[in-house]
Amino acid sequence: MKALRWLDDHFEEMLISVIICIIACLMMAQIILRGVFKTSLPWSDETCRYLFIWAAALGISFATKSRAQLRMDILPNVVKKLQVPLEVLCDLALFMLSIYLMKPGYSVLIQLAKTGQKAASTHVPMYWIYTSMFVGFGLTILRIIEHYIKLLVSRCRTGKKEEA
Repeated sequence: MKALRWLDDHFEEMLISVIICIIACLMMAQIILRGVFKTSLPWSDETCRYLFIWAAALGISFATKSRAQLRMDILPNVVKKLQVPLEVLCDLALFMLSIYLMKPGYSVLIQLAKTGQKAASTHVPMYWIYTSMFVGFGLTILRIIEHYIKLLVSRCRTGKKEEA
């Protein structure tokens, strides 16, 4: 149970960290190979680009889980009574946007899987790269739902109102 809780708390953070470390190692290897040995890895640039796309997609979910999305907080800071309703409204907007962007993303995934298109130098199927946004928005939806379930459970246990 502790392993599942740790995974729930650190899933996106762990994957993003691993991806960024791989990107850093590949870029450093590419710099050394080009500068010292006058050669290069033909696939490293493309690999770094696609890994960065995955890190960004997972970052959407990580920011949602951490409650660290970019928000305009002038109005909630001035009028404290609006803080919770505006936060719920922002979460609802992100939830709806995620659902909205997943629908066309799914049809693109199906089309890429049918055509069998592959990346130029790595020969990775392109649907694996496009899956990143589908996974990122899916995890974002789950993290928003998870946040409100935790709030509901917390309210039921304590009987107090807590902020969204």
